[in-house]
Amino acid sequence: MRFFYAEISRAFQARDPEIVRRLVLPTCKTCKLYIDSITGIRDENQRFVGGGFAIKFAVAPADAGSTGTARVDVGFDYAGGQFVDAAGKVLLSEPAEKNVEEQVALSRVDGRWKVATVKTVTKK
Repeated sequence: MRFFYAEISRAFQARDPEIVRRLVLPTCKTCKLYIDSITGIRDENQRFVGGGFAIKFAVAPADAGSTGTARVDVGFDYAGGQFVDAAGKVLLSEPAEKNVEEQVALSRVDGRWKVATVKTVTKK
């Protein structure tokens, strides 16, 4: 899972939505938001500065699924970032977040794991 989150960060820096698209299935709404955002900054000649995920844990529960599916529980801190236009003007600041937890559902497709869904875990 560290690779997946590192690739999201790399895709934003490179302004290349294909980096994320090749790792996910069309069922992942969160992934589509990432892809759309990356596409937007590329098309608008913007860039994203900062960001990054500090993975604290990535655990697959013992009963995570069958041979073709799995679930990974992921916890991370997210370093905030800024969307910046071509002139260097800050358009939007994204705050840092600590202790974020997500459940990532994976499906095996053509011998490779792909992200099917990403759901944020709401803490009580």
